[in-house]
Amino acid sequence: MASKPEDGMASLYRNLQTATGKSIEEWVAIAKNTGIAKHKVLVESLKTEYGLRTVALISAPL
Repeated sequence: MASKPEDGMASLYRNLQTATGKSIEEWVAIAKNTGIAKHKVLVESLKTEYGLRTVALISAPL
């Protein structure tokens, strides 16, 4: 378990890259390029399109 929130986020981002082959920066760019402004719609779109889990998307710095 992470001792600081920053450590937890770093772990989440590493796990995301391991699972998908894309960095958090790449995922942020993909999310921004969708043009979707509503968070819930964006999350559902990325989950459907890429099979991402919600936890990775909620925490991303968009």
